[in-house]
Amino acid sequence: MTDSTLPAAVLIIHDERKGHLHPAMAVAEILEQQYALKPIAFRLPITLKKTMISMMKKLSYFPFMFQLLGKLLFKIQPPHPEQYQAIVCSGMPNLIYAAWLARQWNIPLIYAGGTRKFNPELIDRIICTVPEQHHAEQIIIPTCPVLKKFSNVSAIVPQAQACLLLGGPTREYAFSLDDYQNLIEHFHQFCLQHHFRGKVVMSRRTPNLPDDIVMRFPQIDLIPMDANIAIDSIMLNSQFIFVTADSVSMLSEALQTGRSVISVHLPQ
Repeated sequence: MTDSTLPAAVLIIHDERKGHLHPAMAVAEILEQQYALKPIAFRLPITLKKTMISMMKKLSYFPFMFQLLGKLLFKIQPPHPEQYQAIVCSGMPNLIYAAWLARQWNIPLIYAGGTRKFNPELIDRIICTVPEQHHAEQIIIPTCPVLKKFSNVSAIVPQAQACLLLGGPTREYAFSLDDYQNLIEHFHQFCLQHHFRGKVVMSRRTPNLPDDIVMRFPQIDLIPMDANIAIDSIMLNSQFIFVTADSVSMLSEALQTGRSVISVHLPQ
């Protein structure tokens, strides 16, 4: 049974990771403005393990098998499919579910990010910062999609504060625990030299840091990702934003603020 009174909407598939949620929401903001589609977020209903993600990426090149296994995996679907005109997402687990759902409902799928060996033919629009070698339609932009609230920060005068946004180790950026301690120590020295209050924001991928770091650097506030503090409010009060180079989404958000942004990476 359908409900014709429901507003036309765009469905945002997410796994609560801000690095995945924010780019998808930014795309949904544009669709809302241009096509009057109401953004509705739906949390990924299942946790996909790495082995399952790898299998689904391979099966994406066999769409019939991909849909068949997806039907066994994804028992839960968002309600009222008739109201959705498109699906947007970012992040591989979300892409797998969203691609299956888009084919189930026969509606367009917009994905923000690199396809990383997932079949691009299952995606209607791919928004990426680096062109990929395939024939699917790509929208190339200099940074990944960013929410409007970050660009609005540029009109606000910052306080005497700097922040360091920490990501986590990846294949390209193999940060060790010692690297993180050195980063925070150098950031602390920067804050002392310029009489700034320092904020260090840790992501979900940041490793657990020893408790003595808090005692060693009294000028620094360490903020875990689950502290329920809006990252844009921290950027709002910061004159300088340091970002570890492993996170494209955090770097893109920082650049949109108009603040002085420093990308931090280690020699390979």
